Amino acid sequence: MRGSWGARVHSMDALRASSMLLLVPAHACGLIAVNGEPSAILTGIVWVIHVFRLPLFFAMSGFFLGLMCQRRGLRGTLRNRTMRILVPLVGGLAVLVPLLMILSIATDVSITAFGPAENLFGLAPSYLWFLWYLLIIDASAMLLLRFAPRVLFAARDIVARAIGNPIGVVVLAVPTGMLLIGQPDWMPTAPTDTFRIEPAMFAYYATFFVFGMALFSVPQRVNAIAGQMRGWALAALASGLVALALFTVHNSRGAGLGVHAVQLAAFGIATVTVLHTLLGLATRYLNVERTSVRYVADSSYWIYLSHLQILVPLLALTLAANVPWPVALPALTLATLAATIVLYGLFVRYSLVGFVLNGPRKRPLRESPGQGRGRIRQRKTAGVGSGTPAPLIARSRNV
Repeated sequence: MRGSWGARVHSMDALRASSMLLLVPAHACGLIAVNGEPSAILTGIVWVIHVFRLPLFFAMSGFFLGLMCQRRGLRGTLRNRTMRILVPLVGGLAVLVPLLMILSIATDVSITAFGPAENLFGLAPSYLWFLWYLLIIDASAMLLLRFAPRVLFAARDIVARAIGNPIGVVVLAVPTGMLLIGQPDWMPTAPTDTFRIEPAMFAYYATFFVFGMALFSVPQRVNAIAGQMRGWALAALASGLVALALFTVHNSRGAGLGVHAVQLAAFGIATVTVLHTLLGLATRYLNVERTSVRYVADSSYWIYLSHLQILVPLLALTLAANVPWPVALPALTLATLAATIVLYGLFVRYSLVGFVLNGPRKRPLRESPGQGRGRIRQRKTAGVGSGTPAPLIARSRNV
């Protein structure tokens, strides 16, 4: 990656997957807390994850919308977004959310601060809320691209000038942080009990969506960020520690609006600098084809959709066994990830659901023993008298 993006942008794929995978430990922390084991450490873990996870998700969504529009055009992108976002959202609301409610009622596990579920169906997005917001943001972006592209491109170019620029980062981060001033827990989470779009949250997520579109327009800046990764990491650590200290003070002592505003400014700076750090890390170390990373990236959408249906009954078992949360948290996280990844490979990847989530996937062809021996003989023959040894390991194709 020098001045343009390749056929598949592995670094951004990995970042998009990580934004979904991190939902598992975040939800594990939250569920443990609301089921009778609140802890300042659990709150801190969720807070740290929320510094960057949702902004990263929407930034990657904006990046891939720009990439798709360039390669498929607006109509192709509209068809793709309908298949990848609208269909899973509708299917999830019809099947996965009611299943989650059934599991909550059957196990008596609280899935909100108000206790176990009471109704199987309701006019609420539940944990699929950010697919709902993404659908609205995607639709808004495509409408602007169709009828007022100059407006969207002007916003994209303003944000692009801030990328990789320390002063620009502060200018972008402070007002972004201020959009959270009405949030009771200082975290960028929209309400899960209504389809009504909250304007401040919409503006917050849309800003990072445009940030992702801006990333797509300036690939050379992303390369530069990778070269300055240590500086961005130090800035993220410093601003994050300040924001966390002020968050702790506010929660324990009830500090006023001034401390709140300063904390949110530091939070905003931490968010944008962490995004820069992650971009640098992914560009430097993950921008190559790795079969295992590609597989996890493909499965991450399924993991997001189905993880709570695994996590809730597992949590019920740990609660019944009185497993302490320092043991339960990593065990629940790893077990949920393992179960959803296995289910993806066995039942989802080559199914209709897999087609909807990730597009068509071809099953690898199985060779008969005779075909395998024939290939070995061919490789041995290829190495005789040619002056070049036959390859011992064939290059793996994209999964």
